[in-house]
Amino acid sequence: MTRVRFIGDTHGDTDLLEQTLLDFDAGNIEAIYHVGDIGMGFNDKSLDPIFSYIRHEKIPFIAVRGNHDDPSHWVFDHEKEENTTDYKMYAGIKSGFYLDHVMNFVINGALSIDQHSRIEGVDWWPNEEHTIEELNKLIDSFENNKPRFVVSHDGPQSILENHFFPKVKGKMMYESRTRQALEAMLELHKPELWVFGHWHEYRDMGIDGTRFICVAKDTFIDLEI
Repeated sequence: MTRVRFIGDTHGDTDLLEQTLLDFDAGNIEAIYHVGDIGMGFNDKSLDPIFSYIRHEKIPFIAVRGNHDDPSHWVFDHEKEENTTDYKMYAGIKSGFYLDHVMNFVINGALSIDQHSRIEGVDWWPNEEHTIEELNKLIDSFENNKPRFVVSHDGPQSILENHFFPKVKGKMMYESRTRQALEAMLELHKPELWVFGHWHEYRDMGIDGTRFICVAKDTFIDLEI
């Protein structure tokens, strides 16, 4: 079993990140996943001190990209330490299947329902979601690899509407191709565990053989997986 820490949306607030890093050793944590909206490039907030500490201490930390993260920070150049996909160092991880990672399928991105009140390039980015072509490739990979564990920023449509947040059913302002793609993945294969954020409230439920967890904003949970 591996003890993993999952951090919810922090939107550039470093207080929780500092707390969760300071007690990293005491908690016997083997890996840390941020489920998105860490605030990378969001409103020009700097997370450099946090990431410098992570790299110096060689903390196994991976950030999934949320809708409040600048996608340009998820451009991967393996010659640059800060963009390595070796999870023993800080990494903004690509979407896809990872045989050697604790969480072995990752899906970045989500839709901002308040995008019309935001400023492009400052706190909103048109490419916050994968393209349809990219999502179709991820669906194929998901079906072929049948991962045991999944981490994403948003969650599957049916889980959100029918179980976690039924009050939003039929009231979502925009159709999200990410949520629809996650739903398509779930219909093809049911993993053991699926962890996500985005909705800012804690939920934990077993549904048809899969444990789904929504990590609340500014909190973290530790799991044995």
